[in-house]
Amino acid sequence: MKILKYIGITVLSLVAIFIAVGLAVPSFSYEASVVVNAPPQKCWSVLHDTSRMKRWMNGFQRLTLTSGEWMKPGSSYEIVLQQDKLYAMPEKLIDLKEPEWATFQLTNDVLTSDYTFRLTGQGLKTEIRAAYKVTGTNILWRSILFLSKSYLQKEAQKQMDLLLLEIETGEVEFD
Repeated sequence: MKILKYIGITVLSLVAIFIAVGLAVPSFSYEASVVVNAPPQKCWSVLHDTSRMKRWMNGFQRLTLTSGEWMKPGSSYEIVLQQDKLYAMPEKLIDLKEPEWATFQLTNDVLTSDYTFRLTGQGLKTEIRAAYKVTGTNILWRSILFLSKSYLQKEAQKQMDLLLLEIETGEVEFD
């Protein structure tokens, strides 16, 4: 019987810690970056070319304008990704300064993700930095997402590495 008592205490302690994480960490941030051998304008063009997004964004299917004007602050989009199933999520362009930065907000049942792509030119090289702030929709998702932070950061870096390859070696010509 003592073993059941210890197992119960352990399980309750783990659940309490899990819930405490969700209460203590409503949101968190992470970044990913690459330095590309290309000028900022080329990087900007590839970054926002929906015909090329599938080459660097895992599961990308399409991005559709739902309101406003294309690449104008306040415009809304639907981004569709194929992961274990098809996900259609609303995304809003919050603000931008071409070709320096663009800030978006993506929402779904699990999270709100505010993210900015910032391009900094250094001669013929450009640093592209993606900064994310993730907020779970409830205590459960806050805990799960926070505990997944290293995975999310690794995936963001993989995405940036693929973007670098697409910019530097993609077959589409750039003027």
